[in-house]
Amino acid sequence: MMRTVVKLLDSVFYSLLSFFHLAINILSRLDPAFFESMSGKRALYLFRKASRQVPAYKNFLWAHQIDPGQVRTIDDLNVIVPQTTKENYVRAYRLSERCLKGRLPSHGYLDESSGTSGLPTNWIRSADEDKPYFPLMKMIMKYLYSVYKDQNYIFLNGFTIGAWAGGQRFSQTIGPLGVIKNIGTNADKILGTMKDVGTQPHYLIGGYPPFLKDLIDQGRKTKGFDWKDYNVHILTGGEGFLEEWRDCISSHLRPGAKIFSFYGAIDLETGIATENPVCVAIKKLLNQDQELRQTLLSSGRLPCFLGQYSPLNFYIRETTSPDGIRELEISVLNLKTVYPKIKYNVGDEGGKIPYKTMKVSMEKHGYDFRGLIKSCQSQPLIPLPFIYLFGRSDGTVSVNGVNIYSSDVYEAIFSDSNLAGKISTFKLSVEMDSEKSLRLFIYLEVKEGMEITESLEQKCRRVIVSKILASAECFRNAYESNPAAHEPILTILPFRTGLFKDEGELLKHRYVKK
Repeated sequence: MMRTVVKLLDSVFYSLLSFFHLAINILSRLDPAFFESMSGKRALYLFRKASRQVPAYKNFLWAHQIDPGQVRTIDDLNVIVPQTTKENYVRAYRLSERCLKGRLPSHGYLDESSGTSGLPTNWIRSADEDKPYFPLMKMIMKYLYSVYKDQNYIFLNGFTIGAWAGGQRFSQTIGPLGVIKNIGTNADKILGTMKDVGTQPHYLIGGYPPFLKDLIDQGRKTKGFDWKDYNVHILTGGEGFLEEWRDCISSHLRPGAKIFSFYGAIDLETGIATENPVCVAIKKLLNQDQELRQTLLSSGRLPCFLGQYSPLNFYIRETTSPDGIRELEISVLNLKTVYPKIKYNVGDEGGKIPYKTMKVSMEKHGYDFRGLIKSCQSQPLIPLPFIYLFGRSDGTVSVNGVNIYSSDVYEAIFSDSNLAGKISTFKLSVEMDSEKSLRLFIYLEVKEGMEITESLEQKCRRVIVSKILASAECFRNAYESNPAAHEPILTILPFRTGLFKDEGELLKHRYVKK
């Protein structure tokens, strides 16, 4: 019975997406509880399918002494079944064992991520499971950027090209909606293309936030090129940012330029959640209103992302790690997936805000939620839940779509006995420098009574930067092309001062606002 209901809803939902205005009308009128209810049913259905047909998942449940037959409700799934992670699942079983019936699909795509060792982790998608993703992406692009058939759109792919998911997915899902050129992180080629094609089309440029800032700066320095001559919109992702970055990019583009971010993870899907005008407006309010921030996020920290997600495509829960850190647990609800992802924790620190909770909380703090929606966008807001992110809970940060792991910095320090005897702890951060560019900041705390000298600073920089460059290929390529723009900014602080005044937690990442 559940199988029939889930598949019927799947068919109706994706058929509805073909009729944009009708879909928006219907979906915006649904009770938020409907989305959550169907999300739970789909998650339970896929759990049962994986527990029967995926060898690795069957072994995983057996190893944790879980009888799938005892998991009868979504509450059972939430409470009884353990999370999967890269450590306890992905690295524990071969790729084929994590696929349905233990077999790789005959047609599909391999995406790749590289870890601290430089060895890639491969993730697979079948060609069939991408089919429902295309109409959803088409609707999102209409909703956010007004991409219609009667408009002349040029898509410029500035994400890293190759086996990495960001560039591939931009090309595969956005490309069919217009004319696309896959360029990669080459600012000169993007600018050259725009000058050659001219000012007539609409341009949508995709890329990681730091590269997009480099691109804007390069355009400003290029003789005969003026960003305001072009109708440019921006799609970014791969890492979060503070609102100063959006304001900076927007200030150099033509008025009305749309800048939205997508949240995803190669482990799961590249388009889990998206910003929209209302999300951007709320994020800006959170910047200004600390009480609202405390109510919605249970924290005074600024989020690096706030967006909405579809519960029909993802089942998301807010969980708490053994260290007391709030993390997102995500199940992918694509019924055609060859590689089921059940209760996966990618290690992103953040939380979930139900739609009604967002509405009530905003109004409680004196904001007209309906008025905010009308002032931000002409389309109705679909009552989907919100998620917010602070970053990776293990201290990992992302720059230009490349993960910089806290473990790399840790290993660098402790590989040198002299540094290990002087450095107490550290924090990683992504901040805007004086040129409004997003940069990697490394803060080191010396041990109590230790003197900070120029030779210590030089050694820390040499040892730590060398380790990062050796571990992160994409970061190394960007650094080698322009060292001045990508050199990590390293600061050494006395014991228990500055960022370390109230806490000395090892490897704890925090977004620091200048």
